Amino acid sequence: MRLFIDTNIIVEYIEHRQQYDSVPIGISRTDMLNAVFNHDFNDLEDSFQFQTAAQNRCGTIITINIDDYKNADRSRMEILTPSAFVEKYINE
Repeated sequence: MRLFIDTNIIVEYIEHRQQYDSVPIGISRTDMLNAVFNHDFNDLEDSFQFQTAAQNRCGTIITINIDDYKNADRSRMEILTPSAFVEKYINE
């Protein structure tokens, strides 16, 4: 499972319980421009995070700012709060 974890989340909680692929920080110039001009996001940081996760074929973004992704293309990946992620994948 590939995840993109919002920078505001304390990742140690998840890292000590299950191994996940990490995502490189890099983003292509094309995806960077897509993020800048993507009007689905009010916050540029969230747009960059979404584009980086999409470029790296992540299946899930974990964020405490779930409302910031309300217009994101959810057919590309799940967008979950930390508690929803834990409930769905860790407390199986």
